[in-house]
Amino acid sequence: MELEHVIEDLISKNASDFEISKVIKNDIKEYRANLKNIFLQNGGKDFLVKNSKKIDSYINLMYKYVLREMFHGYIPLTNSIPISFVALGSYGREQLCVYSDIDLMIVYKDVAGFNTKAIIEKFLYLVWDSGLKLGHRVHEIGELKSVANEDITIKTALIESRFITGSKYLWVEIENSLKKIRNFEQKEFIIKKIDELNNRHKKYKFTMEPNIKEGIGSLRDSNTLFWIANIIYNVSSTKQLIGKIFTEDEYKEYRIAIEFLFSVRSTLHLIAQKKEDTLRLELIPEVSKFLNIFHQNPQIAQQQLSSKLFFSLIVIKNFSHINIDKIVRKNKIFKKEFGFLRASRVFKDIYLIDNKLFATYNCKQKSQTEILDIIISMPNVSFDVSFVNLVKNSDFSNVKNEKEKILKLFTKPNIYEILMLFYDSFKLEFIFPALKKILYLAQFDGYHEHPVDIHSFNTIKNIDNIQNDFLKSLFMSFSEDEKMVLRIIALLHDSGKGRKNDHRDVGVSLYKLFCKQFNISDYFTELGSIVIKHHTLMSDTAHKEDIYSQKIVSDFVANLKSKEALNFLFILTYADLNAVNIGVYSTFTERLLFELYHFSLDRLNNSEQLQDAIRKNRKINSLKKESEFLTISKPKQKKILSIESSLF
Repeated sequence: MELEHVIEDLISKNASDFEISKVIKNDIKEYRANLKNIFLQNGGKDFLVKNSKKIDSYINLMYKYVLREMFHGYIPLTNSIPISFVALGSYGREQLCVYSDIDLMIVYKDVAGFNTKAIIEKFLYLVWDSGLKLGHRVHEIGELKSVANEDITIKTALIESRFITGSKYLWVEIENSLKKIRNFEQKEFIIKKIDELNNRHKKYKFTMEPNIKEGIGSLRDSNTLFWIANIIYNVSSTKQLIGKIFTEDEYKEYRIAIEFLFSVRSTLHLIAQKKEDTLRLELIPEVSKFLNIFHQNPQIAQQQLSSKLFFSLIVIKNFSHINIDKIVRKNKIFKKEFGFLRASRVFKDIYLIDNKLFATYNCKQKSQTEILDIIISMPNVSFDVSFVNLVKNSDFSNVKNEKEKILKLFTKPNIYEILMLFYDSFKLEFIFPALKKILYLAQFDGYHEHPVDIHSFNTIKNIDNIQNDFLKSLFMSFSEDEKMVLRIIALLHDSGKGRKNDHRDVGVSLYKLFCKQFNISDYFTELGSIVIKHHTLMSDTAHKEDIYSQKIVSDFVANLKSKEALNFLFILTYADLNAVNIGVYSTFTERLLFELYHFSLDRLNNSEQLQDAIRKNRKINSLKKESEFLTISKPKQKKILSIESSLF
């Protein structure tokens, strides 16, 4: 029997409010228990809409009951009772997740004959007794404007208002008030929302455990676009801007990404059985199963989940930021900043302002050659989202013909900004095919804070922003070619991840192929290969071995063979560890690395000892491949290799 009929039956038996609330409470409990099955039938936005509508039905039902109790057989028309129930926030957008706050606003007119306050009070008691956890606001209609002006959070909630039940006459008055609220201090509201967005992006990094609600490319980015569009254009859906601000294809790509975020967030709530908006590492296996992402190797299924999520976050971030920027410019919110003084123009429709490169949104599509020429010709600049949009819409299909220009990018200290430009514009894999396998690739070791691609970019960033005086002076002593090659090594050092074979060996192969394609000298090809092959060796030796042992130091330098390789590896290790996670590169780690570096320099300066170490290392590597040696147990192998003997 449907809940409404059960309540009708109880009313006919003069049941108490408590008995009524108990029945509603049990129905809510049954509904929540069945949410997993409902989600499996209706994922994404559909599930959130159904959940929102279900809460609507409970509110509508309880209000009807309260009116029955208050008026008995003399209930006036609902439209005549000056009370309206209004959904706010994600509930107002019909995006209510399982354990999200149910934000309800009750608006009334204080008409003595209807005793509205008593009706509202009785309704709220029934809601609380039924176990429906509401975050509610109660306002007399005349208060709405002053309340909205008190706090931007309240104003934001109000502009997402959606009528649930109650008086439609009063709702018309509410809508008129909301229109005035939207029109009041629009510019100030938009500026504050953009500031909020920028501050969130500073707070939340693009990590292995993304916050789907508040982080970079999150639902909040999407919401910010909607809020600004709602204020300016009074739209009820972002979709209404197709053809005005963005194309249908652009919206379709964004819509697919946002649907996936809705599904992941709903899954997190259902699995955690609480409000959980961060995809924590320990939840990934269950989330991938719940979303029917299967593979014979469960880790690959988990990789697919994470990669799709990372890609979706980037799509949403760029779509939201670019279109917010378009709206802001079109409506001259930042008139002074976007006046584009003639003196700031560096190319047609392209401007350099405060060391940042901007483009107009009617800028003619550029070729890959033009884009690369612009970037190379500029000083160490950063790139506005408008320039990201220009690159995104440019043709990079024949980038193989631009090898000389691409190589020049690595001579620029703002190479990190350049890489992020190509990453955000989805051109990176065309320019650097070697990175294709590591784009959006997760790292489940609990050690790395970022996916492989972002970690690699941060490694390059750290090379050009060295904080240690000795290492900085060492890097500055390099020739321009050496700096260029070290940046290439940093970009490709983890490019071999995501394969079955040792990522260091694969990385060496990819680096050698890169060197061949870009005509890099044999000397730098060999040097870079050694560094990539052993890019974890310095850290491992410093942390896991006795660096005061001559044998350990000899074995270490035997792999590097030269002072140049040691210098490259030292700086790469510094940059790599600092890119892993906060605190990984500690003062203790720094001391160990410096001691190992100086011990190794001494050994490298002794040519006779160095040659002995290299010969020994060569014999050991040969021994490791012998079939007889491989049949020996691991402990015995280790013991044999640890023998300090001239026979090696």
